[in-house]
Amino acid sequence: MTTKTWNGSTADWYFNNGGDWSPPGDPGSSDAVVINSGEAQLVSGDAGISVASISITGGLLAIQDPGVTQSVSGNVSVSGSGSLQLDGGNIGGAGGSSMTIGGTLTNTGPETEELLWPRLEIITIEDGGVGLVQGPMLIEALNNQRMRWPRNPERWMFSAHAVRMLCATQKDRTTQELVHRF
Repeated sequence: MTTKTWNGSTADWYFNNGGDWSPPGDPGSSDAVVINSGEAQLVSGDAGISVASISITGGLLAIQDPGVTQSVSGNVSVSGSGSLQLDGGNIGGAGGSSMTIGGTLTNTGPETEELLWPRLEIITIEDGGVGLVQGPMLIEALNNQRMRWPRNPERWMFSAHAVRMLCATQKDRTTQELVHRF
C-alpha cells in the first residue's frame, strides 16, 4: 500500500495527470489517500475513485460528481480542520453524488461538534414536543457543561448523553403540526 498525499492546491483530483499527488500519480485501489491542506475536487464528468482509505486532517475533499459512486474499501477519517463535502453540502438535494465505504467513517473535527448542538436543539423541539417539555433546557445545560471542557474524548460524553436522552424520549411531533397550522 502506498500513501498518496495531496499537495495542498485547489484542483480537480485528475487535473494534473497525478502531479497534485506525492508521490506523483493518481491514487489507485490499494493506496491510502491523505489530504492535509488544499481542496481536492471530484467534479461532474470525473471517473469514480477506488482507493483503500482516505484521511482528511486539513483541507477539503469536495465531491460533486452526480451518478458516479466513489469507492473506499477501508476507512474514511475526517479530523482536525479537515472536511468531506458531498454535493457542496447539499444533503438531500438533487446532487446525486455518492460514496461507498467498506470500513468505518470517523468524523471528529471541531466543526462536527459545533454543527451537532444546534441540530440537537431542533430535534428536541421537533421530535420531543410535549413528550420532553424540559428537553430544550436539558440540551442547553449539557451544551454549557460541554463548553467548559477542553477538546478531548471526555467532551464527547455530553453529546452521547444528549443523543441517548433523545432516543429514550417518546416521540411527539405536535409542535411541528402546530407550526404548519399557523
